[in-house]
Amino acid sequence: LPTLLTADVLGLDVETTGLNPRGDSLQLVQLATYDHVYLIDPQSVDLASLTPLLETSTATIIGHNLGFDLGFLHAAGLPLPAGDRIFDTLLASQLIDGGAHPNGTKTADPSGASGRGGKPAQIGYHSLAAVAHRWLDEILDKTLQVSDWSGPLTDEQIAYAARDAAILLPLRDALDAALKEDDLANVAALEFAALPAVVWMEATGVPLDVAAWTVLRDGAIATLAAVDAELAVVLPGVNVDSPAQLTAALASLGITVPNVQEATLRAVADQHPAVDLVLRRKDVKKRVSTYGDGYLEHVHPVTGRIHASYRLIGAASGRMSCSKPNLQNIPREIDYRRCVRPSAGRVLIKADYSQIELRIAAQVSGDVAMQEAFRTGEDLHTKTARAVLGREPTKHDRQLAKALNFGLLYGMGATKLRSYAETDYGVTLTSGEATRFREQFFRTYPEIRRWQLSHQSADPITTKTLSGRLRKAVSFYAEQLASPISGAGADILKLALARLWNDRAAVPSATPILVVHDEIVIEANADDADAARGWLIAHMTAAGEALLPDVRVDVDATITADWSGTPAEERHTPNSPASKEEL
Repeated sequence: LPTLLTADVLGLDVETTGLNPRGDSLQLVQLATYDHVYLIDPQSVDLASLTPLLETSTATIIGHNLGFDLGFLHAAGLPLPAGDRIFDTLLASQLIDGGAHPNGTKTADPSGASGRGGKPAQIGYHSLAAVAHRWLDEILDKTLQVSDWSGPLTDEQIAYAARDAAILLPLRDALDAALKEDDLANVAALEFAALPAVVWMEATGVPLDVAAWTVLRDGAIATLAAVDAELAVVLPGVNVDSPAQLTAALASLGITVPNVQEATLRAVADQHPAVDLVLRRKDVKKRVSTYGDGYLEHVHPVTGRIHASYRLIGAASGRMSCSKPNLQNIPREIDYRRCVRPSAGRVLIKADYSQIELRIAAQVSGDVAMQEAFRTGEDLHTKTARAVLGREPTKHDRQLAKALNFGLLYGMGATKLRSYAETDYGVTLTSGEATRFREQFFRTYPEIRRWQLSHQSADPITTKTLSGRLRKAVSFYAEQLASPISGAGADILKLALARLWNDRAAVPSATPILVVHDEIVIEANADDADAARGWLIAHMTAAGEALLPDVRVDVDATITADWSGTPAEERHTPNSPASKEEL
């Protein structure tokens, strides 16, 4: 331990019996310096002895997909290191790649191993073996990764474990140099700083009212049976789960479609009742399986919570993603979100950035009128409606303004704007109105148009966010405009998470439980609700202002009994009879 405490950098890796820190066991901890690798058996060594390495040491902790390793150590009772002491080679590889090879991309295994059918094995593009081969020309045989680590370890397993930890140090040196060369050091520091907060959030988990969620699942089962009964009459003998049978059945009704994907069917939903039934069935089936049983299967038997997995760089834009299950995809209906509710004595504080995409656009474009509107607290949708209509807007006019603000920001022409306004906002425009409103929008915000034209290219381009995050080989015009904005939104959210983690001692009972796009949801003791709300607003605001110095940043935050927004004082069990007081 004294040698490790004096090290400037430490490679960290763990071997486990599975992927779940709250269900599988930690079998080996590997710590590497430039000279030695130390293998620690958690069954024979008290892991608490490693606390100083994580809590008080100044060494940089290096890992590949470090959130996994830290998650297991945290579950074993060890503290998380400060974010400014972290270097994750997976995140570094993703940043340098700039989204050119998103999650799920495969590459040939450099070890020459064979896969199914004797074909060359494929591994993840950002896996340790692939990254080590690209940057160090080293070949790592990962065959033993899926071996049995639950019993006595073989010499081969020990050598494998030591090698995985040792290679992290030279790999970090190579990637660190590349990050600096591409001017990515700042955004890398941001990613690393947010990592402890994500592990914290995963460990806390999302409180779920299992009984209420089960009622919703059972209701969906009954609805699915009813829809199937209707379909049996409208499309007798057709297995609607078979694309071939459904395509043929629709053709027999005079409806020709290239596929039976949801978007395709929605376009022809008005041509026959059968199409609407099929669409309803798709939705209800998700509520039975994906959202019903799928979520219930992930409720931890001890904590009663869902401990999902987050990827800090889950999309090419830099946005986070969530899986096992995807909590960012919980239906927006009140009955579902009401099921996300803490135990007695606890509350939720849900906060989101107000019109953050438009505020980012005002910053990156330098549009004076848009910046001034935000600086003075003027509602931008109202301002836009007034500008294009020449009068004080109604509530319906504000919907039009939303279509203009969000649609035209990303380069829509008049034709696409008409469709977008109708589909997303229920606003019908003539061709002449769409053209006229579009022209007036850009007269109102001229720097937005100049910014758009400066990013327009027929060839793939590299986009850059305010923090320096790159997205390479962006081909489509809408994405060329959207990437620096959505990427900046991701940067702001991650900075907010990092700040919350660094200042967690300010409100000890408060922890983040959900991140959904521009929203952060935290849980806290009811007695700390006001303090937690102020704490959350302060750090989210400061994160936004750090990247948007010329634009006012507003955060809307509410203390609630559940995620649906039920006021804390009105809390009751969903789908239960009203209380005596309510009657």
